[in-house]
Amino acid sequence: MLPALPAAAACGDVPIPEDTGPHAPEQCEALIEALCANAAEFCVPPLDLETCLGLFEKKSDCEDADAVSGNYEFCMDEIGTSEECLLLDVGLPLTCKGVILFEV
Repeated sequence: MLPALPAAAACGDVPIPEDTGPHAPEQCEALIEALCANAAEFCVPPLDLETCLGLFEKKSDCEDADAVSGNYEFCMDEIGTSEECLLLDVGLPLTCKGVILFEV
């Protein structure tokens, strides 16, 4: 079973500064794509990329993302270099905790 946009680990409800960029929804989608690519390559049995993306599409609120934390690039790097199944076995890297921010 997949979490809804790794909600417990990747999302944060915090006040958002006014100088945030308009790219948070795209960065949120990129995070999901990276997690699904990891699942397709390293999970046993592999989680089909399109199936994974479809599951997140139904449950994610990426269009409502307001910003990403300063750890976003570190998080993406860790996902991209991991050779373990993050979604189903290991869990998200600590750098991914609260990386997608939503205005409260």
